[in-house]
Amino acid sequence: MAQIAMHPRSPEPVHRLVAAKLRPPRPLTPLVPRPRVHALLGAAAHRSFVVVLAGPSGIGKTVALTQWAATQARPVAWVTVDARDNDPRRLWPHLAAALAGATGDPDLERSAAGPEPGSAEYVAALANRVVAHHARPILILDEYEHIVERDIHDRLELLTRVCADRLTLVVAARNRPALPVERLEPAGRLARVSWTELRFDADEARDLLTTGYGLPTALAPTAIDTETIVRELRDREEILDALLRFALGFDLKDRELFRTAFTPDAEFDFRPVAAELGLEVPVMVGVAAIEAVHFNPDVRLDTTHAVSNARIGFIGDRARLTALVEAQHLPTGDHTRHLLLKNRYAVDLVRTGAGWAMSRLYVENVWRTGDPKVLIGA
Repeated sequence: MAQIAMHPRSPEPVHRLVAAKLRPPRPLTPLVPRPRVHALLGAAAHRSFVVVLAGPSGIGKTVALTQWAATQARPVAWVTVDARDNDPRRLWPHLAAALAGATGDPDLERSAAGPEPGSAEYVAALANRVVAHHARPILILDEYEHIVERDIHDRLELLTRVCADRLTLVVAARNRPALPVERLEPAGRLARVSWTELRFDADEARDLLTTGYGLPTALAPTAIDTETIVRELRDREEILDALLRFALGFDLKDRELFRTAFTPDAEFDFRPVAAELGLEVPVMVGVAAIEAVHFNPDVRLDTTHAVSNARIGFIGDRARLTALVEAQHLPTGDHTRHLLLKNRYAVDLVRTGAGWAMSRLYVENVWRTGDPKVLIGA
C-alpha cells in the first residue's frame, strides 16, 4: 500500500480586515447639525466608561453617532458589527485595527498579535496598551445587536474593566445589549441614552425642512406649526412602535420589551384566528396573562413578525391602529414544519406616562399556510 505523507494541520485562516467596517457610513444627503444631541452624547461619554444607545431600526442611531464622532477632540475608533463578528477571530482584529487607526499607534494592533484573538490574554494585552497610551480613545460599536456569543460580551466587559477611564465604549443596538456591565451603573459609569432623545425637536424639524430639503425659509412652518407637526409625528411613531415592540419582543424572546407594549389591564382577543385553526383560546386579560401565553415554556417556537399597511387615527390620549401582520412560526429545532399567518390587527391604544401602549387587540386571520398544530407545540 502506498504511503500517505502526513503534514501538520494548516492553521485556521486569518480573517481579512474589511476597511469599510472601520469607518462610519457616508451620508447620502447633507445632515442637519444637531448640537443638542451632540451635547447629550458628549455628556454621557464624559462621565461614563460605557454608553449604551438602544432603539428601533431607522431611528437615527448611526447618523447621530457619526455626527457626534466628527466633533470629538478625543480619537474615535469605529466598527460596524455584523453577524459574522460572532467569531472572535474576526471581531477582535477589527477592534484592534480601529483603535490603532484612531490613535495613530500601530502598536495597539501589534500588541495583541500573539494570543488567539478574543482570548483573555489577547484582550488583556490590547487593554494594557490602551491604558499605557496617552490618548483616551472612544470605541464605537454600531449595530451590536448582531452579537449573540456570550464570550464576546464577557471579553468586552474585561476590556472596559481593565481600561477603566482610559477608554469609553459606545454601543449602539436595536435592542438592549447583553453586556455584563451593570456593575458600572451604581457608580454612574454606565450611561443609557434613550432613543427618544434622538427625535427631532421643533427647531431641528424646521432646520431639516429648510436645510435638508431646501424648503424656502418663507414657506417653512412657524414655530407653533412646527411644534404641532412634530408632536403629531411623534405620536404616530410611538403608536406604531407599540405594535412593533410587541412583535419584536416576542421574536427576540425579550420579555421586558414585550411588556412595554401593553397597559397593565390590556386585553388580547385572538379567538377569531384560533377558531380558523381549530383551536380554542380565551381572551387574554392583563399583561401577565398575555405574557404567559406568548412565553409558554411548553411551546418552543422560532418566530418572525412583519408589520405592514398601518393606519393610525387618534384624538387626545386615545388612538386606533389597524395593520396587517405576517407571522411565521417554526418549531425550535425542527424547521421542516411551519405555520404562516397573515392577520389583520385592530388595536386600541392609550397615552401613558411612558408613551403610547396597547390596551386592546383584536386579531382576525386573512390567510394561512402550514400546520396549525405548530402553534400549540404539537
